Amino acid sequence: MAETDSWPLILRHELLSTTALLDLLNCPADQRELIESRRRPEKVHLCDAEVVSITIRDQKPMSDSALRRVLTSGTPEEWYQLLNRKVFFWPNRDRLETFLAASAYCDSEQIVITVDTGQLLADYREKFCLSSINSGATLYNPPRRGPETFVRVADYPFEYWRRRRRSPSRAVAEIAVEGGVTNIDRYATEVRRWRGRSPGEVIWSP
Repeated sequence: MAETDSWPLILRHELLSTTALLDLLNCPADQRELIESRRRPEKVHLCDAEVVSITIRDQKPMSDSALRRVLTSGTPEEWYQLLNRKVFFWPNRDRLETFLAASAYCDSEQIVITVDTGQLLADYREKFCLSSINSGATLYNPPRRGPETFVRVADYPFEYWRRRRRSPSRAVAEIAVEGGVTNIDRYATEVRRWRGRSPGEVIWSP
């Protein structure tokens, strides 16, 4: 998922993690630390003569105090760095719609990229991880988390989470790919403009 009008930029520069975007923009070290190693209370807008402009999402659903209570190891700064090195996908439409219906996004348009997960896994197996929690939120009695939260597909306890959540579709909360995805159009099956829970026009298809 991306900000409106970002699809042409993604096609040009690949689907990149926050860390990779900062590399692309040669972001100054002091600004980079604030974006990559600290909680972002608001969206961050960056401009570059080559890239034109990008928007990095806020991290309002997290707090340093909550992270200190639930992290199994490391510091909040290290957790932000870990998340910023990954590109995240929602594994099903229910989780996507819940996210898009949140107050921060329900009144704004978003670009939603649907991908062929099987093909993505086949090509990115070594960088492909699954999480049983929303790693970017510490609201509402947050679960424990740490580097072990992200598990390779072969080691992920699908059956445990399927039984615990009583639904195969809820067994995985997030899909994460380290660094980013090159040639995203190879995996995309549809790109659509959404507002809140309502899918709008298709802006790209294979």
